[in-house]
Parts: sequence; C-alpha cells; structure tokens
Amino acid sequence: MVKWCSAGTCRNHHSMTDSDGKSKFSFFKFPSHEKQPGRRAQWARACARVDAITHKPWKPKDTVQYVYICSAHFISGQPSKEPGHPDYIPTKFATPGKVPTADKCQKLRRF
Repeated sequence: MVKWCSAGTCRNHHSMTDSDGKSKFSFFKFPSHEKQPGRRAQWARACARVDAITHKPWKPKDTVQYVYICSAHFISGQPSKEPGHPDYIPTKFATPGKVPTADKCQKLRRF
C-alpha cells in the first residue's frame, strides 16, 4: 500500500527515495478518532485541505484508519506526544510567497 501525505498541496509518498535507496520521508498515522479526537481535528486543520465536493475544510473520515502525514511537516521530523511541544501538531507547510522564519526552530530549542 502506498502511503501519501495528507497535507494540503504536499505530494510526498513513501516510494520517494534518496541516492542510497532509503525513503526520503517518514510517515505518521493521524491520531485516533477514538482516543484523540481533538488532536486529530487539529492535525486536519493544520493540513489546510478543502473537500473538493463541499468546499468545506477537510477532515478525515472516522472509519479511515490509514491517514498519514509526512515528516516534512514537523520541525524535528516526527510528531511529539507532549502537548506543549511544537511538534504536537504539524506546523511546517509551504506557503507561496512567504519566506520561512527561524521562529519555529527557536520554539523547538526552547522546549
């Protein structure tokens, strides 16, 4: 099964490899809708996707277990289980015309 990133315009998938044949990205399942519904909703909002039919903000269906986001969207490259940590929710997303700042890296160092 191919793992694709669920973030807005991200097209990363697990078959993308570097020159050594290793996957360029790690993929992480969305939090469970049963155990962490609030965090799951935060991740979905962070992805900034819009449902193609309803034009409302996208949210993964509760019946779908395998919804992933790639390591490119976390400051440290992986999610944190600590609620105060900057990687508790994915925060790295490309915004056209916007230059990234060092603010997110500073938050990680402070944590």
